[in-house]
Formats: sequence, structure tokens, C-alpha cells
Amino acid sequence: MDYNAPKDAQNCITLGMVRIKSNNSQPLGNLIVNPGGPGYSPVSAFVLQQQDALVSENLIKHYNIIAPDPRGVGLSNPVQCNASLYNQRVPSYIANAQDFDNLVAHNQALGESCTQMTGPAINFLDTVSVAKDLDQIRQALGDEKLDFLGVSYGTFLGSQYAELFPQRVGRMVLDGILGHSQSDADAMLTEATTFEAMFNSFARLCYTAPECAFYQQDLPSIFDQMVDEANEQPIPAPGCLVPADAATRNENSQACRSDVTGYELISSTQGLMSSLIPWPAISQALKEAYEGNATLLSSTLVTSNVPPIDQDYNPFAHIAISCQDWVRGTGPRAAADLMAKLIAARALAPHTRGVTEMLNIQTSCLGWPAPLVNPQRLFNQKQLAQAPPILLVNAFQDPSTSIAWALGVREQMPTAVSIFRSGYGHISYWHYGDTQKAIDGFLLDGEMPADLAIFES
Repeated sequence: MDYNAPKDAQNCITLGMVRIKSNNSQPLGNLIVNPGGPGYSPVSAFVLQQQDALVSENLIKHYNIIAPDPRGVGLSNPVQCNASLYNQRVPSYIANAQDFDNLVAHNQALGESCTQMTGPAINFLDTVSVAKDLDQIRQALGDEKLDFLGVSYGTFLGSQYAELFPQRVGRMVLDGILGHSQSDADAMLTEATTFEAMFNSFARLCYTAPECAFYQQDLPSIFDQMVDEANEQPIPAPGCLVPADAATRNENSQACRSDVTGYELISSTQGLMSSLIPWPAISQALKEAYEGNATLLSSTLVTSNVPPIDQDYNPFAHIAISCQDWVRGTGPRAAADLMAKLIAARALAPHTRGVTEMLNIQTSCLGWPAPLVNPQRLFNQKQLAQAPPILLVNAFQDPSTSIAWALGVREQMPTAVSIFRSGYGHISYWHYGDTQKAIDGFLLDGEMPADLAIFES
């Protein structure tokens, strides 16, 4: 559990994983896959979804796919917290010092509940520790090198592994790059402007596409109006059930908030744009909200202190892991510093207003009781120079992981080879097309694409 303490029975953690065995009599070996997070369970993702939705049939055919749950997630000592506290609606888009104090008090109470329910492991969830776990898995598999496909948060995990164990890196692909060297303000504002750019592209396409629910309408103005009005009077979400009614839900209902605020609407829009949901369907969700039914944009509520084993996402773990990897605001100016970022975000991203995953992380970690273990920093380039070529992949318009982050990681990774997808959406591999073929070509045959190659699909 704690790599800096002696090994004994009290300092152990059990890791759960799933193996999808190759049907080839002579597989290439083991490919460890992390499909993102933090908080997502690779085990549940592979069990609940079609396997070829996460990795291609070619990879399944030629590799044994190993998908371990990171510590704190799924089968690996999952983080447990007070669900009622988590479900409380505490505004993170603060307007004054009192809002800030309320947010800190809520985070402290939630974090203390997680500490009590999870135990000592809550203090050792940082990504450096997870990367060291990966090397333990590599050794247990008997592999000389680690072959790895990581997307989104998995890129952060993979790059941490490469820095720690550069000479043990085999074929490594990182897709949808999460940087970890930028300041809090830089991280938030970069994601904010990237999301804003994609929203504007979405609005332009909607105006000209008959299949869009806002065809030939001024979507940015409509969106602004929806957000402002929903912040005053949240939009009903009649298809949602509160957690107490979860036992009665059916396939057409879910445990989620009974209404949606403006800032929640923005956050859900980013989530939809980061998914593989087609843009016409996203426009329809917004149209329904505009007409008074925001069910498709409502925030999911937690129904248990212990995340169900068949649930692929643990929101408690998302917070607990993030708060050990990202600097949280402290000191007498912390409230003013957060408000300064929000003011800047509103100016740079007037429609989406800086409501991003990075803002969520930064505000969720204010007052978090577990220690910060792995703050942002530059990678050790001397260490990384010992690694073989590592393939970095990013879309030009990714609303979650900016192309700027991908280039920042490239600058710190001397052996990096970068390829780009000229398109929208998070995770190029899951959009299939030529980018996926290039990635598979490297993982299967060692054929590295040309540095700075651009793929249209």
C-alpha cells in the first residue's frame, strides 16, 4: 500500500483485474489497458461493455488483454464515502467568500467520511503509487517489458510509469493526453477555452445541419439564456428518481437529480461532447431541456456508501485520487484566487464559463483531509530519455484533454512521437478510423507512425 514503508500484513492492498485471453495460440504477450478515470473500473468496463468497444478485435486476437482496477476503484479496495453527503448540492461556481467556506466545509465532511469508511488506503491513492502497482503486475505476469494502452487519465498513469521505469517500457500508446505540469489556473483555463471552441464548432454545425434540433437557430444565445434561467430556477428532470426510490426504477428511469441548474447543464454538455454520443442526439438533449425536461442532462446521484460491484464508475474514488494528484487552493487568498479564475474563464469562455472537469477537481479538493502526495511538476526528462519511442495521440478539438496538454507532455518526453486526429471528441482510438489503425499498427507490428502525422478519422 505504502511503498515508502516496510512490507507487512498491515501495509498491503489487493488489486483486482480481468484478463481477456487471446484466441491466438502464440499471442504477442500481455497488453495492459487503462480506459480512463480516475474512478473508472477497467474490470467493470470490460465486463459490462462490448470488449471491442474498448480495444479492437485485432488487439483482442493477438494480445492477452489485462485490465486492472487501480487502487481505490472497483475490485481494488474501492473508496467508500457517505452517499448523502456526496449528493448534497453545494455550488462550486462561487460568488463570494461565504460560498467558498460552505464548499470547504462540505469537502472536509465528505473527505472525513471517506477516511472513516475506506481506512488507511485513502491516503495512498496517488498516480505514482498506481504506476508502481503496474510494475508489480508486470512482474507477476513474468513480462520483461510493459506493453500499455492508456486513454485520458490512463495517459497520466502511463507517463508516470514511463518516468519511473523507462527501461521497462515496451510498446506504449497514450491517447487523449492529460498534462500534469501546468498550474491550477493554466489547467483550468486551457480546458475551458478548448471546451468553448468545441461548443462553438458544435453550434456552427447545428446551424447548418437539418438533423440538429437547433437547425438555423442561434444556439449560443439560446444556451446562454438556458444557463442563466436554470441558475435562477433549475429545469425539471421528471425522468429521474431520488436515491430512496432507486429500488423502483426501471430501464427508463435512473437515480439522478430532480432538476438541473445552469452550471450543471454546462457540465453535462461537456460530458456528452466527450462521449461517443452523436451530435444530433446531444442537440436533442439540449432541446428537451430548453422545452422544460432536462432528464438527459441531470447529474447522477449515488445510491450507496459502497459502490456496487457492477458499476463502472466510482465518483468517490474520482475525488479521492484527484485530490492526491492536484494542488488545492489554501491560505487567506484561496477564495479570491478561485474567483479570479472564474472571472477569467467567463471572459475567455463566455458560453461555457469555465465549467469543466478541471474546475470540478479543483473545487472538490478544497479542504480535502487526505494529503497531497503527487503535485503538478515537470517530468524528469533525463529519466524519460531512457524510454523507447512512446506514441502520443490527440484530437485537435478534444473538449476534455486539450491539444495544448498533449504538446506539453511531448516537450517533456524526449522519445515521444505525436500523431493528431483532425476532428472532434475525446479519445481518438474509440472513434475507429485511420487513427485507430495507426495505433494498432504500432502495438501489433511495432510500426511507428510518422511523427506529427495528421489523420482525418
